[in-house]
Amino acid sequence: MSHKPPRPPRSPCPGPPVRRDAGPGQTLADLALDVEPGGQVADRGELDELLTVARTGSTKERTELDLTTLVDHQVADWQQRFAEKRRQVVVTTGLTQHVMATPGLTGQVLNVLLENSLRHGRGTVAILVQDTSVTIEDDGPGVPDDRVASLFDRPSDHRAAHGRGLALARRLAESDGGRLELVQHRPATFRLTLVPVTPGVRPVA
Repeated sequence: MSHKPPRPPRSPCPGPPVRRDAGPGQTLADLALDVEPGGQVADRGELDELLTVARTGSTKERTELDLTTLVDHQVADWQQRFAEKRRQVVVTTGLTQHVMATPGLTGQVLNVLLENSLRHGRGTVAILVQDTSVTIEDDGPGVPDDRVASLFDRPSDHRAAHGRGLALARRLAESDGGRLELVQHRPATFRLTLVPVTPGVRPVA
């Protein structure tokens, strides 16, 4: 049985990401209805490379990762952009396991979710790192009922660089053996779950 801890305080004041340690629970994030791939995708060549990985469903860079360290690194990259909008990122850490994943792909999935929140959310972004998952929420309005079923659908124009953020993020997560899901739509809750490290098993190139 698990219980949900109190949500981190919501503050409108700018500031650096906050680290909290806590017990079991969950947190949430707002969505983007039409976003670019995350803020760290610099050019079309990099986007094409990510799409190739998503199509083939394979990567040769999978390695053992400390999920908390990776999340802290990604949050630091977004700190100033949230502060400029007088918003804060709060990271809560429960008990975690190391995961087997590709740092660049996992980082990009997190970038998409943070970009979504920056562009379409409100207030403090609450991130929970627990077990082998990362769950993200903010104080945005959530996902409209008529968008839930198609939220992760690919854009009809495969050449379009816009409107494919969440679709790409899900495909990248799946290419690493993980999953990205909307676990609650009002308020919106996104959860990225990755593969735990199995002792004695080495990643397959």
